[in-house]
Formats: sequence, C-alpha cells, structure tokens
Amino acid sequence: MISVYSGYVSNIYGSVEHMEIRLCTTKEGWENSPAVQRGEFLQSFEWGEFQRSVGYEPMRLQVLNDSNVIWQGQGFVHRLPLGLKYIYFPRISNIDENVWGSVHQWLVQKKFVFARIEPILPITNYQLPITITSNRQPKRTLILNLIKSEEELLSGMHQKTRYNIRVAQKHSVEIKTEKNADIFWELNSETTARDKFKSHDKVYYEKMLSCPLTRQYTAWYNGVPIASHIHVVYGDVWTYLHGTSGNEFRNVMAPYLLHWYSIQQAKESGCRVYDFWGIAPAATEGAVMSEYNEITWQADHSWTGITRYKAGFGGEVKEYPGAFEISVRPFWYRTIEMIKKIKN
Repeated sequence: MISVYSGYVSNIYGSVEHMEIRLCTTKEGWENSPAVQRGEFLQSFEWGEFQRSVGYEPMRLQVLNDSNVIWQGQGFVHRLPLGLKYIYFPRISNIDENVWGSVHQWLVQKKFVFARIEPILPITNYQLPITITSNRQPKRTLILNLIKSEEELLSGMHQKTRYNIRVAQKHSVEIKTEKNADIFWELNSETTARDKFKSHDKVYYEKMLSCPLTRQYTAWYNGVPIASHIHVVYGDVWTYLHGTSGNEFRNVMAPYLLHWYSIQQAKESGCRVYDFWGIAPAATEGAVMSEYNEITWQADHSWTGITRYKAGFGGEVKEYPGAFEISVRPFWYRTIEMIKKIKN
C-alpha cells in the first residue's frame, strides 16, 4: 500500500471522523478487501491492469476508518490538454457523504479537475453540486438468472431463438474455446464494415484477451471461423462483452449457438448471472416502442437490432443510474465545459 492520505472529515451530523485514504497496489489487498465488489468486473484488479496496458492508469482508492476498509473504488486517469486530468469511476458502490468528503479532498490534493462517476445504485443526498452526463457503460442491460435449469432457460427464449439454435446444431457448427485475436479481428472487421459501427483497434483486443478474466468462444463451420464472442467472468457474473460474425454462412445461425454454449458454460462454472451487456433504452413518452419476447425498448435507437437479438434469449431488464461529474477544480472544470460547448 502506498500514498496514504489522512485527515479529519466533518460528517453530516456535525461530528468529526478520522478517515484515511490509501492507494492499493496489490491484487491480494484489493480482491480480499471486505469492500470488494464481486461481479462488477470493471472494479476488478485484473481489469484495472488491462486498462493500464491500453493507456488508462488505474487508481485503486481504499477509504479506512479506524484502520478498517469501509469503501473502495477503482478509477481510471484520463489526460486532458494543458497537463490537466480527470478520474473516471465506473460502476462504483454507493459512497456516503462522509466517505466522499475524504475522496474529494484526496482528488484536490492530487490536482484532478473533476471526477466522473457511474454508480451501481442511485446516489442521493450529496451536498456537492453535480453535473449530469452520459453513461459510458451500458445504462440498461439484460440479465439471465442462471439458477434456472437449462429447460427453464430454453423455455424463456423466443421460439425463433430456439429454432435458430437448432439450425446451427443441425449444420454441425462447432464451438471452440481458444483465445485468438487474429480470428476475432478478422471477423470484427467484417462486422464493423457491415453494421457501420466504430471499433477498438486490434491491439486493444489482443490485450483484452491476455486478461485472465476473459474467455473467447469461436463458431466454426466447414473448417472456417464464422463468429466469435469475448466474455468476462468475475465473481458469479458472466458478461458477454463483444461479438463478431463474418459475412459468409450467416444462414447457419452460429451466433445463437455461441450464446447458448456460453450460457451452458457459465452455468457449469457456477456463475449465477449471465449479463448481455447493453440494450437500447426504454421508450420515452411519445417515442415509438419495440417489443420482443416481453422486452420493450425505444424503436429508433441505434441498438434496436442487437436488442431484439438479445431479447430473444429472455431474461430481465436491469437499469443502472445516470452518470454525473463532480468538479474538483472549479475554474478548470468551467473552462473545459466552455470549450466543449464551443466545439459543439
């Protein structure tokens, strides 16, 4: 443990508590902490190391009260022009006013301009002014309860999804477990060109696949890889993170079998939740709504196609709170906001 900050913070009742903040640098100290967030892979030590490898320094803050860790959160440093920086906390656990007081003082000391926060539960009662911003991680996702039997999971799928799984099986599509960034990248290039969406570069996926939390499953047909998925497993949550498919042999429905195979593997590994990692938002008032397999969403959203695909597998919708920013250096924060408005 390094970089210890110690200070007294007035709590909401007016008394004074002694808080200490330290940066955790060891996997053991992070993953064995009583404040660890099992299941939120963005807060895992391994994911922090992966992010470090692609240029975002992890800051693992632990808040101690009387030598006991009462909260921890992993943030990632983002660099701004003029030597400025901010810290991004994805999917952090709830942080009360007293703890945030210590974290805020630490951020001031380290000269961050602001903190960008995406909590896992709504955070209320902050006396500090916040600025609402957009979420970087999916705000709405679809999850399967893996405690159910395979028969129950299949019965919860749309009949078309079950049919497509059988189509892939009848075509003898083979699923291989192998980390191969070259295969993923080739299929990803076809997917992004076809579906017109942005992608990370190849090195990003190479480094992601080197992370011990990730799994890659690839569907083969007639000796050719035709679809590939990357998953993250942390705690009892199995998350589908990235999927690709080639332009050939789309009629054999390989991605459907890939998901079903992954769901089976997740169950066998003891996971309790299968997270599809992102669906389109709920339809706002006056907007056109789509519905499939009892899942509804905003019809004109760019994720509508992938949402229909995921909804076919069943599950329940899970919503995360909105993201927000808290200014640490008000002058520079206002300056950055003004520059954003000018650019827009």
